[in-house]
Amino acid sequence: MAGRKARFLLILQLIGCLSLQAGEPQHTLSREEYLSIVRSYHPIARQASLFVERSRAAVQEARGAFDPVLEAGLDRKTFDGKLYYSYFNPQVTIPTWYGIELKAGAEEVYGERVSPETTLGVTSYAGVKLNANGIVLDRRRATLRQAQLFSKLSEAEQLATVNDLLYDALSAYWNWVRAYLQYNIFSEAIRVNEERLRFVRLEFEQGARPAIDTTEALAQLQQFHIQQNEA
Repeated sequence: MAGRKARFLLILQLIGCLSLQAGEPQHTLSREEYLSIVRSYHPIARQASLFVERSRAAVQEARGAFDPVLEAGLDRKTFDGKLYYSYFNPQVTIPTWYGIELKAGAEEVYGERVSPETTLGVTSYAGVKLNANGIVLDRRRATLRQAQLFSKLSEAEQLATVNDLLYDALSAYWNWVRAYLQYNIFSEAIRVNEERLRFVRLEFEQGARPAIDTTEALAQLQQFHIQQNEA
């Protein structure tokens, strides 16, 4: 936890340093802007987002098993300029949620040596295919259900991960704000105590104060310098 907060503080420091190096005017990084940066560019947030996108893609792929399928078969033989047979069979298959497949198609058969089991000319057909083992739950529905559950789980995990990430980010942000305000307070204290030290030395030189007062004023100024460096 401490290591993650330290990384967030380092990010804030780098943002500030880059702005100063680029010669840009100093500005305030608001909480909303900072959280937007974390959501958009932090590796953990991006990884969680990609994980959810992958699970959603799996759901989309599973839904594709219920798309209508259009297919056609062509079988033809010619020899010595003669057409022995030509068999053309376009058909469409429509899977349904309850394991039933609807089928419809046409057959076009012609030629000089067609199999006697087939019917010459153009015929059409329509039918229903029912898998008795899939009435309760077939493979298509099982795959889709599994992908949907995985997607919901991924979104819940992403939410928990991002919430933890933003909590650490906000902790680092407000720690930074507190340190910045403390730095400003100590900077002002240093300015005031430099003036105080100057006046104490002046009064010492005029004989109005003992030498120990200058030592005390200098020690107090040095203490504020230490606290400013820590901030």
